[in-house]
Amino acid sequence: MTSTKILLPITTLNRRLNIMQDKDLQNTIDEGKQLWLLVEKYAKLELVEKLTFLLTVFILGGILFALASIALYCFCMYLVTALEAQIGNMALSYVIVGMVLLLAAFLIYLFRKNLISKPLIRSLMKEYFEEKEDDEDEQKMSEETKAAKLSRSTEA
Repeated sequence: MTSTKILLPITTLNRRLNIMQDKDLQNTIDEGKQLWLLVEKYAKLELVEKLTFLLTVFILGGILFALASIALYCFCMYLVTALEAQIGNMALSYVIVGMVLLLAAFLIYLFRKNLISKPLIRSLMKEYFEEKEDDEDEQKMSEETKAAKLSRSTEA
């Protein structure tokens, strides 16, 4: 008889603990879902930021390439005209300017790693894999302003 009196409160206590554990578990699951939604939203924002940066770089690169090509064409036409006045042969002037351009293209190809690849990789690594210093600067500024306000209030 006494054993059933002892077991009854224990089973009631176990049921209450199970209900409390179920509520805690449900709260944990709900918080996990909210965290997952926030992480997903953050990942989407990061993706949009990175794609915007890349798209901006490609568009700006294309515009600069087009303008540089036009400028190079005008410069080459001027060079051909100036050489033709010195040499007296327009065809030879075109050949000389063409050879200079081929030599420049060959040198760029030889030094492509130092001129193009390494700076591009360094820039992209800095953009994508280094932590942003803006957040650290903002934190330092806010700490400095708090310290300045505190020192002003103590002086007064």
